[in-house]
Amino acid sequence: MTTIHRLGAVSAVLQRRQDCAPGPRNRTDIRCRLHFGIFFLNIIITHYALRITHYALRISYHRLLQSNSREPAIMSLSYKALAVLPVAIALLTGCSSSDDTPANETSSPSMNPGPSPTVLTTYDGEFLKACATDDPADPSVGSEVVSITISGDTAVSRTFNYSDAACQTPGTPAEIVFELSVAYPGDTVETLQGSADAVNVTVESVTLDGQMPTAEEQARLVATNTYATQYDIFLLQDSSLFSGDTDGELDGSSEENRPDSLDPEPAIRQ
Repeated sequence: MTTIHRLGAVSAVLQRRQDCAPGPRNRTDIRCRLHFGIFFLNIIITHYALRITHYALRISYHRLLQSNSREPAIMSLSYKALAVLPVAIALLTGCSSSDDTPANETSSPSMNPGPSPTVLTTYDGEFLKACATDDPADPSVGSEVVSITISGDTAVSRTFNYSDAACQTPGTPAEIVFELSVAYPGDTVETLQGSADAVNVTVESVTLDGQMPTAEEQARLVATNTYATQYDIFLLQDSSLFSGDTDGELDGSSEENRPDSLDPEPAIRQ
C-alpha cells in the first residue's frame, strides 16, 4: 500500500511570542522580570563605569597642572583613559546586545545543526491514478480515483470513491480531500527502477464532501493513523510518479520502515 493508496483506504473506514510590555500579566512573568532586572543592572554598571572614567580624567588633569613637565602628565592622562575606557565600552556593548534577542528567537548555535530539509520541485505538478479497486481480491468493496497535486512542501490529494468496481456509481463520501505537508530529508533509496528520493508525508487536515469530519469520523481517522507521518519514497520516470510499496514489513510507519521498493502502479502527470 503506497501513500496514495493509504489516503484512499480511509474511505473504506469511513464509509509566542510574548513581549515584555507593561501589564498585569507581564509584571509577574519570570522572564520579563529577569529582563527588566538585567536592564536596570546594566544602567547602574554603565553609570559607575562612566563615573570612574570621569574620576580618572580629573586626577590626570590635576597632575598635569601640578607637574613642571607636561609630557609625563599627558602620558598619564592617555594611559589612564585608555585603561578605563575599554571597560566602559565593553559594559556598554554588553548592555546593548545581551537582551535584544526576541523571546521566540534563539542565538546561532556554535555547532552546525546539519542541512535543512530540501524542498524539491521535481515532483511539482498534478498526478492522476486511474480507477482501481480498493481490494483487488474483493471488487465489491468499491473503487477509487486519486488525484494528487504537489507544490514544494505541500500537496492536496483528492480521492473519489465509487461503490462499484468500474468507478461509475459515487460512494459515500464521494470525495475525500487531504491537505498534506511534504518533507524531503535529503536521503535516497536504491530500488530496482533507480534511485528514489525519501519523502515524509503528513496529513494535516481532512474534509469529506466539503465538510469537516464529525466527531465519530474524526475518531476513526485517528484510530487508523491517518494523521501519522508516512515515510515513503518517490521516483519520477518521464510522466510516471512511483511511490513506495508499503504492503510488506517496510510499511512506512517509521524511518526504519521506509520502503525500499516501488509500487508497480504509478500516478501519471497530467
